[in-house]
Amino acid sequence: MDRYVYATEANQRFSELFNAAENGEVVTITRRGKSVVQMVPVKAKDRKTSLAEFYAKLDVLPVIHTGPWKREDLYDRSDRDIP
Repeated sequence: MDRYVYATEANQRFSELFNAAENGEVVTITRRGKSVVQMVPVKAKDRKTSLAEFYAKLDVLPVIHTGPWKREDLYDRSDRDIP
């Protein structure tokens, strides 16, 4: 069964809608009466394939040695162009 919800409702009840989609329900999110987004379940076989593809991509990435670091280094933005 398909479920239609407004964007504001989807924002408030995201976890519930996420679980519904995960359990096989199609959730359509609307804005101003028009369908904007559909949450659909991914088949178990597709999940396994996606995971295998992800691991295959990881295997070909180069290892980057960054040296020692501290947790707070993750939040230091002084040397980045990010505002």
